[in-house]
Parts: sequence; structure tokens; C-alpha cells
Amino acid sequence: MKNKLTIIAAFLVVQLSHAQTVQNALLWKLEGKDIETSYILGTMHVLCDASLTPNVEKALYATDVVVLEIDMDSPTLQTEMMQGIMLPEGESISKYLTVEESKTLDEYLNTQIKMQLSMVDKMVPLMVESLLIPSMLDCPMQSIENNLMAHAQREEEEVMGLEAVQDQFNAFNEIPLKEQVLSLLKKAYDNGKLDKAVFKRMQDAYMKHDLNALMLIMKEESSNFMENSNALLDNRNQKWIPRILSIAQKQSAFYGVGAAHLAGERGVINLLRTQGYVLTPILAD
Repeated sequence: MKNKLTIIAAFLVVQLSHAQTVQNALLWKLEGKDIETSYILGTMHVLCDASLTPNVEKALYATDVVVLEIDMDSPTLQTEMMQGIMLPEGESISKYLTVEESKTLDEYLNTQIKMQLSMVDKMVPLMVESLLIPSMLDCPMQSIENNLMAHAQREEEEVMGLEAVQDQFNAFNEIPLKEQVLSLLKKAYDNGKLDKAVFKRMQDAYMKHDLNALMLIMKEESSNFMENSNALLDNRNQKWIPRILSIAQKQSAFYGVGAAHLAGERGVINLLRTQGYVLTPILAD
């Protein structure tokens, strides 16, 4: 179960942003006349050090429920995830590759994760990319979401989700399959060197709580998918706002979502502000 949760969390690292500049803060206080004071944390789903800062811990103890992108404590999560990671009948990764390209990808997968192409050929390519996430790290993989869940379990708080697992897969599947395959093949050609370099830059920016630097890196390095950012970010952000407010109207909540969802004209921060809510950055401690 834990491995399945990690795959979901790791995969979300590839989400994109065309964010506008905001204050350099990952933690934000959410206030308004018709809601309980709540907090929103921009996360990076895979890190070498996912320790929660003192300010984040204070915010957690000041709230009553933990809300993530999906309910990672759901008893049906594993089943729902397994239903979404497979390609439709008749589709495969190798269908979009030449014999030589298939050989290159097969060798890369075998080197990085000890799996042959035939073993993942029927999987959504972006999910295969998620399996490669650990190879980007020079350390054991950690997850902020897992730490937030651990807090909720210790305090016997409910864990909730802003969307269903299938909602995430629907967004991911709007990226054309051929583009997903080519992205995977590109990693094989350079043996994942670019991914490792980009991830290091992103992790360094995140650990400094430099949201703007993180957004810039993602924008620079993710140009192949920018045209799909509406499905990956904007549309989901818009759908989350009523859910965020509905929960906060009933109880003080701690929201943990990918940092890419925070900034920009159509980011969560601005969408809430345009509805009259006060978002205050809490600087790094």
C-alpha cells in the first residue's frame, strides 16, 4: 500500500506551472468571514528531506483536519489507482516506438528499475515515469504528504481529499499518449541525466522556500507539456476552490497541495483572493 501511495505522490512532481510571481512562501494562512482560519502548504511530493518545519507543525496543531489532493487514507485508494494506471485496450508504449527505440527504452528501464519494457508496456507512460523518480535521487525518497498523514494519524484527525483519484487520472490522460511516450524515450536517450539535474535545482529551491525560483525552473524545463497545463493545473485549481471553502466553512483545515498549484493568475492563492478571502504568507522559519 505504501509503495502505491508513493507512486502517486512521486508522479505529481511532473506537474507544470506558468505561475506569476507571488511572495516567496510555501505556507499560507487562509482567513475569511465565513470560514474557519485554515492553512495551505505548497508541497514538493518527493524530497531527500521532507521534515516539517516548526511553522508547518504549528499550523497543523492549530487545525482539525488534513486535506490533500486526494484522500491518501482511503481504503479504496489502491484499487482505484490500479484501475487508472493501465492503458486502454489495444494501446501500448511500444506501439509508438520503432524496434531500436524500444530496445533503447528497454535497456534504460532495466538499468534504472530492473524492469523490462514488456513488464510496463501496458501502463500509462507518465506512471512509468513515476517509477523512475527514485533514480533521480542520491538519497532515500521521502514524502511531505506521508508526514502530514502521520500527523493526522497521531492526532486522530480525518484525512480528506480535494478530488477523486480518477479526477487526477483524467487530467493526466489529457496529455496525448504519443507525447507521453516521447517524454519517456527522451529520458532513456540521456540516461536520466537532465531529470537528475532539474530535480536537484527544484529541491534546492524548495528547501529555501523559494516558490518563485521553483516555478521558474518548472516553467523552463517543462515546455513540452505547457499546452496541457490547463488540464494539469488550472482546471483542477478551479474545481478545488469550492471544495476548499466547503471544508473550511465547517472546520479549521490544513491543506497540502503541490506548490505548482499555488501561484499564478489561475493559481489557488489568487483564485481565493478574488473571492474576497485573505491569504497571508508565513515566511520560512
